[in-house]
Amino acid sequence: MGSNTTESKAISRLKELPTAQLRPSALVDFVLFFACDKPAVRLIVDTEECSEAMRFWSIRQGLDFASDRVGFACVGVHSGSAVSILEIDRRVEPHEIELGLALGYPLCCCESMACVGESNIDSRAVEIAAWKFDGEYRRINPQGYRSGGALISHLPCSPVCEASLMIANRARKFLLEHKSESMLSGLFRSLDL
Repeated sequence: MGSNTTESKAISRLKELPTAQLRPSALVDFVLFFACDKPAVRLIVDTEECSEAMRFWSIRQGLDFASDRVGFACVGVHSGSAVSILEIDRRVEPHEIELGLALGYPLCCCESMACVGESNIDSRAVEIAAWKFDGEYRRINPQGYRSGGALISHLPCSPVCEASLMIANRARKFLLEHKSESMLSGLFRSLDL
């Protein structure tokens, strides 16, 4: 646990997260945000009610928040970072590396995605789903992300990406230390820790 929060504060913040209004992947994002000191989280907010719930939660947590009109929101550690990340994401020119780094993804994975291009992210995810993740590298398999069952929130550059494994191991450690927390039990059960 690093500078984003202490472990007890992280659990408190996660308990207050309006998870009932969010997609299952949001819990993965926020576990990574707190356990791995990610600088920001970008998420889908399906309704105005969801956006407002996240805005109020972010304010209560002392975090930066911004949302756009197409259903994306961002929560950031630093003032102004949320708006900046949404602006990066709206750019027409390639921005995979800048956006990925702003969200705390490993450089190698950002560079890999830049080679593929943002418009091909879904086909890349299909390719990655066919990869064989062996041993401890099973932890970097992102397949369960959308359903809220993954230890990373980005597409790894390879099935043996060390930078992704470092992130996954930090998230795993946090989950193992807090497996008795009811809000984490679904995520914990869905993973082969």
